[in-house]
Amino acid sequence: MSVTAELTEGILVITLDDGAKNVLDVPVFVALTDALDSAGDDVTAVVLRGRDDILSAGLNLKVLQSGIEAAAELIEGLGRFTMRLWTEPRPVVVAAHGHAIAGGTMLCMAADHSIVADGPYRLGLTETAVGLPLPMFGVAIARHNLRNDVLEDLVIQGRTVGPAEAVAVGFATELAAHEDVMSTAMQVAASLGALPRHAYAETKRRFRQATADEVLASLSADTKALLGGALG
Repeated sequence: MSVTAELTEGILVITLDDGAKNVLDVPVFVALTDALDSAGDDVTAVVLRGRDDILSAGLNLKVLQSGIEAAAELIEGLGRFTMRLWTEPRPVVVAAHGHAIAGGTMLCMAADHSIVADGPYRLGLTETAVGLPLPMFGVAIARHNLRNDVLEDLVIQGRTVGPAEAVAVGFATELAAHEDVMSTAMQVAASLGALPRHAYAETKRRFRQATADEVLASLSADTKALLGGALG
């Protein structure tokens, strides 16, 4: 199983590790969602981490290219989970020890705080490069995170950037030495988790829920529209 979860001092640590590139598919989204949904009242914050060299390379391209129905299910799965993570009432921290590409970058942007390792790693929304228009959930989360002066340049071209630039433009929040990524993530999660729970959750909802609801309401139609001219 590529998704595991454990409770450490009130922080739910979810680990994504398939032994390779941590590609995202429907079973992974189900497992990640189940981990969030099963968190009890004793959970004060969530940390999502990947392997020691990669958070995720994004969607499973073999599934994405296996047919329109499979591609639609996969894209909608990413959309639903991204919005689920983005609107999680508890503080969410992502610890990226390496590459975070496409869907991996979306995980970083969907967090309240994301720490990326300093090193020869890349982040970016590369959908254009694989012939797929960026879904509206990706557009929405990019608009909420990326600097306006680089938003279209990065997203339309599908450019990737190194960790330091990723923090500068808004793909991630903080840069840390590789060996400090997880400890920093746990410290941030503990700090955010100590804030008044209701006030944190309600303020977060006011910033994000309306956009998430709009995205989810049009998810199926948007997926059909973008696949109409893609993957041909």
